[in-house]
Amino acid sequence: MLFIRGQVFAGEFRGGQQHGLGERSSHERRARYRGEFARGMPHGCGVEGEGPGSELYLGQFVQGARHGLALVREGGKRRFELERWEDGVRVCGSHELAQLFVGGLPEAATVAAPPPP
Repeated sequence: MLFIRGQVFAGEFRGGQQHGLGERSSHERRARYRGEFARGMPHGCGVEGEGPGSELYLGQFVQGARHGLALVREGGKRRFELERWEDGVRVCGSHELAQLFVGGLPEAATVAAPPPP
């Protein structure tokens, strides 16, 4: 276990850095990350949250930032939403993603069926 600047880390190390599976928590913010680390940062699959009633993020991280598809539960809600993140910024959520996959292709991209013989 390692204690750094108000944070506690329990997990794997390589070259003196957090690397592999582990859990990092901060008592000041009640923040917790559990998942994969690379070179001291969350990198790979992980779960991030700040305790009961707060947002919970289950998804991918790249060099410490939320990145890729994730399931996110907003504080106080019981259901998760599918969201896409890039470099720590939410790009779109379930409604926008559903329109991409369920709404079909734009009219210009549709192909007309050939006339019957």
